[in-house]
Amino acid sequence: MNDQRFVEKTESFLRELKMIPPSPESFETIDNMMVTINEYREFAQPYSATWHDYIFNVFQILGFKTKIETKRIITLSCIGDSETKKAVIILIYEHEGFHDIIPGLEWATFLFFTMHYFKVEWGILTDGIEFKLIHRDHNFNKVFLHGNLDEIFEVNKFDDFYAFYNIMSLIRGKKSQPITSKTQRNATKKPVPISTKQPDSVHISFHLENKPNNIITMIEVLRSKIFGISDEIEERIHKSYIGYYAGNGICQVRPYGSYIRIWVNLAFHRINDPLGYCRDVRGIWHSGTGDTEIVIKNFEEIDYVIDIIRNSYKHNRRKL
Repeated sequence: MNDQRFVEKTESFLRELKMIPPSPESFETIDNMMVTINEYREFAQPYSATWHDYIFNVFQILGFKTKIETKRIITLSCIGDSETKKAVIILIYEHEGFHDIIPGLEWATFLFFTMHYFKVEWGILTDGIEFKLIHRDHNFNKVFLHGNLDEIFEVNKFDDFYAFYNIMSLIRGKKSQPITSKTQRNATKKPVPISTKQPDSVHISFHLENKPNNIITMIEVLRSKIFGISDEIEERIHKSYIGYYAGNGICQVRPYGSYIRIWVNLAFHRINDPLGYCRDVRGIWHSGTGDTEIVIKNFEEIDYVIDIIRNSYKHNRRKL
C-alpha cells in the first residue's frame, strides 16, 4: 500500500472495511480545519516539550475531545459526548522505533490490546509525523491505513486532507464542531446564491445523490468559485446538467461517480489550454450545450478550469 497516493490508500482501506463516511461538512469548514492545523504546525517543533500539545490540537480541531489516560495513551471522544470513547491513540516518542516496542513485540499489537481495554473500535499509532490507523475487527497486520501527517496537512494537498478528514469523520460518527483560529472564526464567507428558476423542477440533490463525498465537495467548491466570477451569474438545475448563465449560457456541469464533466460555451479554438484538459465535442453527443468538454477528477484541477469558465463568462455575458 505504501507506494499509493494517500487518497487511493484511504479508498482501499474503506473498501476493506466496507464502510462509508457520513455526509461531508462544507468545503469552507474542511478548508478552515486544514488552515488552522497548519497554523499550529508552523509553531510546533517535532519532539519538543510542546509537541504532544500540537498532536492534541490536531484531533481537537478535527472535532474530538482528548483525554490523557497515561503518559502514552490518549482517548478520543466526541465534543459534547465525552463519556463515549471513540478511539485510542498511542504516542511514539523520539528515538523509538515506529514498528517495534522491543524485538518481537509490535506497537500495533500493544495498540490492539489497548483498544480492547478501552472498548473502542479504532486505534491510532502516531509520533505526530507518521500515523498508523487500525480497526478492532480486522487483521491489523493486513488492513490498516498508514500516512505522513505533515504531507497530508499541507495546504496545497486538499485531496489528501479531505481523505484523512473522512476517516476522522467516520470515527466520530457525526459531524464535528470544529475549533478554528481567530482569523478563520472572524472570516466572512460569500453566500452561494441558489436560483429560484428550476426549469425541470429538479433540486441540486438530484445530481448529488449516491455520489462519493469527494465529488459532492468538489461540486460545492466549483459552484462557489463559479458564483465568485460575477454576482450576475445564475444557476439553473436541469435533469441533464447544472447550468450557469449570465444572460447567455456560460457552462454546464454534471457529476459522475469518480469525476465531473464540464461543458463550456466557448469555441475550442478560443481556449488557452496548455495542459490539454479540453476536448472538442462538436458533432459528438453530450449532455451540455457547450461544445468544449472538460473532465476533472480532483480539487487541484478546479482553479485551472475556473480560468476557462471565466473566459467563457466574459465572452458570453450580456446585460439582462
